[in-house]
Amino acid sequence: MSSNNFQIQIDQTPSGETLNLSPGEYQGPLLVNKPITLEGCVQDGKIRTTIWSQQGPVIIITADDVKFLNLNVEVTMQNGDTDKDADVAIKSEPGVQVELENVTVRGRLVGLNGEAGDWLLPRSLDLGTLAARKLNRYKLRIFVPVPCQVSTKVSGLTIKPVNLQQGLNDVSLEVRDICKDCFISGTILVRSAFVNRSIELTGRTPSTEDIEPIADVLIWEPKDVPPPEPVTNVLPDIVIEVPPIVEPTPVPPPNDDPPVSPVPNPVDTPEDIDSGIIIEPGPPVNVPTSLPVVEPSLSLNRLTRKMIVLPQSSPVVFT
Repeated sequence: MSSNNFQIQIDQTPSGETLNLSPGEYQGPLLVNKPITLEGCVQDGKIRTTIWSQQGPVIIITADDVKFLNLNVEVTMQNGDTDKDADVAIKSEPGVQVELENVTVRGRLVGLNGEAGDWLLPRSLDLGTLAARKLNRYKLRIFVPVPCQVSTKVSGLTIKPVNLQQGLNDVSLEVRDICKDCFISGTILVRSAFVNRSIELTGRTPSTEDIEPIADVLIWEPKDVPPPEPVTNVLPDIVIEVPPIVEPTPVPPPNDDPPVSPVPNPVDTPEDIDSGIIIEPGPPVNVPTSLPVVEPSLSLNRLTRKMIVLPQSSPVVFT
């Protein structure tokens, strides 16, 4: 369908309604300035509706609540162009809310949150002639501005890694168990949070099995890789003030020897004993001569030189 006829259909679609598109190709560029849904057709698991233009932007969006469903959006321009938007597939005004579901694009997305940045991917890859029924290895480098996943439905093709990180990624392609005289054709999808980006893949095997397999051949890499973005979330320098070290006051070592009480001079008067203990004299007791002599109740321990008071029932006085 020509660009003018397709634009008329979009302009005649009421706000909030859906414009259903049949399988086929629809030429752009297009302007969507109202909240509508463009829904394409899927057959046999593939998107059969394509909106294209030789030069971007293919679609310009200026309204909120626009939704694209089951669509291919492609810039078919092959050569470089001085126009900065020449390779743009979808361009939306800043702050506009756009919903994309099962949409595959060839070209850049401008103005969509989470999709801004440089996407350095090949439009197509030609593996050339590879060995039949053997393991063939290829390498390529691609640059993505956001984390992505890589997948394919090409039989015999394995891609590693399947999860791409932001920045430049080294990707390995392994092709094995392809029969003789076979033509390879398929698509590699690079999936971001919103859209799919496709890489067309071709290759062939000869009618004989006498050629050597491909071993780690680099088949594509971007010419100009953007420099890494500067780190903005840098923690400020933390200054920790350490107080000056104060030498502790020396403490004399403890004396483990127990204190020694002064030894009183032996005297006849109990009050002169410097022991804090006063023994009052009791009444005289007549001690029979036949009884054993009782030691006095106050004695001096000759080992410790301390006064010891022995318990007794009644005081005894010796004359």
